[in-house]
Amino acid sequence: MVNLQEIRTMIEKQKLQSPNYYVWNCEDRNNKPNILKIGKRIWDGVLLEENVGMELGSRERPIIKTFLSLEDPSGIHNLRITVIGQDISDIPLRRCDFGFLMLMGGNTISNSDIQKIQRISVLSHSVEGFFEKRIGRLSWYQISSDLVESGLSLFHIGSTLIHLVKMEFQSRITAIEILMAVDVDILLAYFKKLHDISRVESIKQFQQKIKEIQKLRPDCDLEAECNICDNRAICDQIRDMIAKRNKIRRADE
Repeated sequence: MVNLQEIRTMIEKQKLQSPNYYVWNCEDRNNKPNILKIGKRIWDGVLLEENVGMELGSRERPIIKTFLSLEDPSGIHNLRITVIGQDISDIPLRRCDFGFLMLMGGNTISNSDIQKIQRISVLSHSVEGFFEKRIGRLSWYQISSDLVESGLSLFHIGSTLIHLVKMEFQSRITAIEILMAVDVDILLAYFKKLHDISRVESIKQFQQKIKEIQKLRPDCDLEAECNICDNRAICDQIRDMIAKRNKIRRADE
């Protein structure tokens, strides 16, 4: 279960300790006009090394993405983006440790929805000038020099993530908020802890669902052939669930 008060306390504590923090509403573009070209498959997602102007995360310190859903959206600051640390224009050496926590409110957000949101967050084909580089399970954002020089801010990245998720799920997600950390080790470690807890809980729920399905089917001793059996749909569902479970186990090894 998500402890929203604990998250708020951690963020407020880091605001007091950090020399830099920002709080924006993604609909407030008075001072930060949109400079991103956004859309499904808007570009090929290929960024050559000589064209990279900024890296958020790295191979040694991959980006941390954590997605948490709450049935009660009342505690979520809808459309708010909070950054603890420096904005892109102030990051030295054009590289930083980076992570974000996305809070979403809605009573119909499933684990499969979270997986879809994780795919949306890749941004490689939906935002021109972005590339999420991957080596195995490690990944980090690379951003083109042109975008960085045009005045790119974490405001634009947060707004884009919110826009893409809202566009995909429309009214099903009633509130969404993003918390970002830039070179703040204690906050990045906290985001990672929340991610790990959420992942363990998702696996437990998945395994429980498999058990519930398997209870519907004793050892099969029916004479009917599979292609005409009335229970075929249940058997197919069991096989699909077991295949997904095995995939999760392999990914964790």
